[in-house]
Amino acid sequence: MSDEIRIDLVNDKGQKKTYTQTLIPLQKLLDGLDLQEKFEKEEIKSQTDGVKKKVEFVAGCFDDEDVTADSILKGLDVRQFEEKIDGIINIVMGIDPETKK
Repeated sequence: MSDEIRIDLVNDKGQKKTYTQTLIPLQKLLDGLDLQEKFEKEEIKSQTDGVKKKVEFVAGCFDDEDVTADSILKGLDVRQFEEKIDGIINIVMGIDPETKK
């Protein structure tokens, strides 16, 4: 596993920037477990809300103030959603995507 998480975002000027985060506090694991529980209990009612909750979770993993839920929603290519957003969530949760079912 890599020592850091990273996300590439395009800003309002069309410039691509890579953001990295080395320390992921243990609290993020607890937050992730809470989010997972909400999905399992179907407390998150719509797919739209589900996407927003995942993006908010990922944004909260980065210390850089430029990485926000809004900047991710505007600056991440939709074709990278599963790879990047779900990938970062899997890293934080300690899930190996190869063994995940």
